[in-house]
Amino acid sequence: MAFSIKILEFISRKGRTKTVFQNILLSGAVKVSSIVISLFTISKTLNILNRDEYGIWLTIYSILSWLMYFDGGLSSGLKNKFTEAKAVGDIDKLKSYVSTAYFILTTTIVIIIPIFYLVNHFTNWEKLLNYKNQNLNSTIFYIFLIFCFHFVIKLIDSILIANQKSGMADLLNMTSALFSLFIIILVNKYYHVNLLITGIVFCGTPLLVNLSYSLYAYKTEYIYCSPSLSNIDLKYYKDLMSLGGKFFIIQLCNLLTIGTTNFIITNILGSKDVVSYNLVYKYFSFTTISFTIITSSLYSTINEAYQQRDLNWIRNAIKKSNYISYILIFAILFMTIILDFVFKIWLRKDMQIQTSFKILMALYFAMTILVSTYATFVTSIGKVKIAFYFSLINSILTIPLSIYLAKKIGINGIIIVQLILSAPGLYWLPMQYKKIIQGKAKGLWYS
Repeated sequence: MAFSIKILEFISRKGRTKTVFQNILLSGAVKVSSIVISLFTISKTLNILNRDEYGIWLTIYSILSWLMYFDGGLSSGLKNKFTEAKAVGDIDKLKSYVSTAYFILTTTIVIIIPIFYLVNHFTNWEKLLNYKNQNLNSTIFYIFLIFCFHFVIKLIDSILIANQKSGMADLLNMTSALFSLFIIILVNKYYHVNLLITGIVFCGTPLLVNLSYSLYAYKTEYIYCSPSLSNIDLKYYKDLMSLGGKFFIIQLCNLLTIGTTNFIITNILGSKDVVSYNLVYKYFSFTTISFTIITSSLYSTINEAYQQRDLNWIRNAIKKSNYISYILIFAILFMTIILDFVFKIWLRKDMQIQTSFKILMALYFAMTILVSTYATFVTSIGKVKIAFYFSLINSILTIPLSIYLAKKIGINGIIIVQLILSAPGLYWLPMQYKKIIQGKAKGLWYS
């Protein structure tokens, strides 16, 4: 009862707290819907494709998802710089930031498409992915093209988050997932669904949804910052990329840590283990998806509060966010206990998942949730140098350690590496937050 009263008090407050809560409500409804859609999508896709094909699709998708990080951290830099400019009412700078960002990303894909075409032509994907399919190279290239266009169009997400509309960004993602599910079911009734069709549906649909919304948004609500050739100003390249460059390295290193996992498992353990890994990962990721509802809503709001030196608001927001993280950790414990039961209902088949693997994955997600609030704080205000160095160290160690332990102890070795490399964050992220809030941060702690 007391908890309910506190929630009602939280809702009733005005200002940025109200904005955060509105985003949480919208994101919450959208995330729950997205989880349901995701469950149906995984189950349906597993029935449409065989387990080997589904494992290869997951691997291809994770590899090509790297493209979304090759903006040099531009999208992250744009979120921060947009929020700072908006906080002081500099609309001209907003227009230049947005237009320049779109120009840079468009130029980037014009360069990488022909380069990837040549690389793809001489790459033996069948050998690399340990999978026989004579159309594999063409399939990967066509999916890559779709990713490239989405790479630019998805910049609308940064605008939405910077405008404290993270709930709308989540709604776009949910809409894409829902349409993708309907389309793949419809196509499966009339055609044999292969890897290429799967890729076109699941990558092409989000592109069309984001493109449609972008065209609408820049003619209406966001007309004040709509991109145009006349507002491109490359002098802001450094503004966007100086902070964005650090974000890029951090994102790229995290991508190496997470994105190479499927590739390593495929080559060392086989594509069937990719499916097992991803199903358990997806299952527990519902907790981090839930927590992201809060952290994504806080991102630009914390930046705005920090620019205005409203430190009390930040302290209260972090405190409430931590309370929720503790609840989610108990949820992870419960999810671990009922995993086998849920999988039987969800997938309609028995999946042999090792108990040790379930526990290790649960520990990894519990650790991730514990530090997420503090990670959101330091990234939102751009004090990411420590994160930058740790990300570099992790990226250097991830692949050799993962390969070594995967060969020695199997799939558990992959998670053990991630646990070891993530553990220091339990110390330095809360410590950096405390030092900054208390005004005691100096040197590396404040850069």
